Amino acid sequence: MELKDKRCILAYTSMYVEPDGKIRPCCVAGDFEDELNFNDFDTVEEMYNSRQMKELRKSMEDGSPLSICDVCYKGGNNLMPYWNEKWKHKLDNPELRDDNYNVKSLDYLDTRFSSLCNFKCRMCGPGLSSTWEEDYVAIHGEVGENYLKYRKVINPDPVSKFSAKDLQNIEHLNVGGGEPFITADFWKLLDSFTDEHKAQITMYVNTNGSVINFKGENVLEKLAKFKEVVIGVSCDGFGKIGEYQRTGFKQERFDKNFTEMVEFSKVNPNVITTLEYTITTMNIFHLQDFIYHIKEKWPSIGYEGIHMHWATSPVYFAPVLAPENLKNDIINYIISIQHNKRNDGALYYINQPNEYRAQYSYSVDDSLTQFLNHLIYSDTNAIREWGPNRNVGDAKHFIEKLDELRGENWKEVIPHMKSIIDG
Repeated sequence: MELKDKRCILAYTSMYVEPDGKIRPCCVAGDFEDELNFNDFDTVEEMYNSRQMKELRKSMEDGSPLSICDVCYKGGNNLMPYWNEKWKHKLDNPELRDDNYNVKSLDYLDTRFSSLCNFKCRMCGPGLSSTWEEDYVAIHGEVGENYLKYRKVINPDPVSKFSAKDLQNIEHLNVGGGEPFITADFWKLLDSFTDEHKAQITMYVNTNGSVINFKGENVLEKLAKFKEVVIGVSCDGFGKIGEYQRTGFKQERFDKNFTEMVEFSKVNPNVITTLEYTITTMNIFHLQDFIYHIKEKWPSIGYEGIHMHWATSPVYFAPVLAPENLKNDIINYIISIQHNKRNDGALYYINQPNEYRAQYSYSVDDSLTQFLNHLIYSDTNAIREWGPNRNVGDAKHFIEKLDELRGENWKEVIPHMKSIIDG
């Protein structure tokens, strides 16, 4: 059913900042046709009340949202409905914006202030991982060299651009990287809030799980001062699949750090440790094994602590854009997982307050149902054209060149990718 109200609350309350300074309304939105960049403004208020943001709000209220939001309106992403429900009181507020589509404050800050990272995951690139740069040039040659030479970077010390007034209304933080736990700007951002304000802020932070301590400080102790923090630990598989998809991932190190996070959460219930699994064409048939592996190794995580997402870029790693035969195999596989899980008699729930479940109502079942709907009903043309990094080149060249550079062989780890690699 088509929505009558086309507004997304994030267009009025949120701002997403990338390592190159590019600003979007949220982390899944595409780029503004006329680029909005952190470096071009003197104040943060000028950013979230920029001409581009006001035009986006107007387009939603006129019933024809700008195409930068197609990933939700046409592609089936659930970020908009989630936040519209969570912040319905804001959406219903008659003073949500003034007559010129200006808003009074920034309530949700979503940042990737740096691309500094110690991983170079295969579905990533130099825009979000500093360790990707050498491989990027090896794959793309002069085009890659020119990208690195002329790319924009956010101005030094971006946190200092946020005044006390900018920060005072922040209710929610979403922080990613790069790898935030090794990024000085992440630590500076946390220290920008008073302890009293921290106690009012909820946060989601995404990490690769490789680091817990930074310059003598324990990140878990620092995060525990906030009202509620969900640590989303990216882990797209275990063993060979995990290490192939996420170059830099070491199983032994991950197990040690993740166990420490899980144990910390048991005695600090406001710090919630979860797993974030990005479903790609590489690891899709590893999904069932992963779910049961986590259930056996960290039973307190349970099914509700595993969150599934799906890749939409690069296109050959996006399951929804897989060749029809492979896509049908994926659909049947997801259906079989749902059937097996519902009948294995082992459903159990993370020991967290009801407020947690209301706010983060994810589960394996929910995620897989959403993913199945995404595979069947999404507008694949919209996904293929949406957002950055669409021009990804040839799958065979990309995957085999990375294998050569990293001493790996796709045929030994992900042989089902043959239909994509062969075109």
